[in-house]
Amino acid sequence: ALTIYDGHGFKNYTVPAGVTIVGTLAGFPANNLSIPNGSYIISVQGNAIYSELGLQNELNSITPGTNISMETEHFTYSNGAYNGTLHNYNFKTTSLYSYYSKYDPSAANSTMKNESFLGVSVAYSGLGLIPMAYYKSIIFGDFAFHSGFTGFLQT
Repeated sequence: ALTIYDGHGFKNYTVPAGVTIVGTLAGFPANNLSIPNGSYIISVQGNAIYSELGLQNELNSITPGTNISMETEHFTYSNGAYNGTLHNYNFKTTSLYSYYSKYDPSAANSTMKNESFLGVSVAYSGLGLIPMAYYKSIIFGDFAFHSGFTGFLQT
């Protein structure tokens, strides 16, 4: 949680961070699981996933065709708060080579045959790449949106 003093009192904000599933790819393992877009990958095989590199390293250590477990958390907004729901999925991986041989054959190489692939499109989401001063300016209202030389909107 992120705690900010706004001049009147402290406010707590929960900001999820991690690897977010933005979609699944047809014909690949995760596509048959009904994983909601926007879900965060919490762990693969019980190992916590904090970044895209961490996910890649974990998948590279798993032989394609292995049955794995993946835990995700999906947030919904209700009654003024975000609530997270954990989901566990069990499925068999495929090889990264199977993806590249189909969609980008010129990039496919034999080492990819030993790397697992889930069939998810991911992005990193969270505070990690944005300075805290940016959030302060948004919350306290001194942030300006500029549109070239034609003017600006002060919030």
